[in-house]
Amino acid sequence: MEKQNKNIETEIKIKLDNLESFVSELLEMKATVVGKDLQRTVRMDTPNMDLEKKKLFLRVRSGFANIVTLKVKNNDNKDFMQRDEYETEVKDIETLSDIFSILCFSKRLILEKYRANFVLQDVKISVDEVPFGIYV
Repeated sequence: MEKQNKNIETEIKIKLDNLESFVSELLEMKATVVGKDLQRTVRMDTPNMDLEKKKLFLRVRSGFANIVTLKVKNNDNKDFMQRDEYETEVKDIETLSDIFSILCFSKRLILEKYRANFVLQDVKISVDEVPFGIYV
């Protein structure tokens, strides 16, 4: 029997022009601040990008926690991204990256960002500060 995943991520990315104004509005609407941290995301794939061709996204991430995630794209909507998400916390993210490398997954993309997380009416809102801009 195939395991059914109950975690479906729906993601919309919007570039912010005024971070302070956006955060002030969130707080006025009674959003809860969950925390802020530096995250390091390492996207893994084969040398031929076989996972990407299958619309799969494998990553290891450190920051709030050490997490390994497999995302499976389940739509082709241009306005938002929706993916099934399989995720678990791991003790040693560097060892896991080494294991993936031994299994012929190489580090395809490394991205570091500052992320602040908020919760408003059961919606998680992440504000990412990356070298190319600020996004919510």
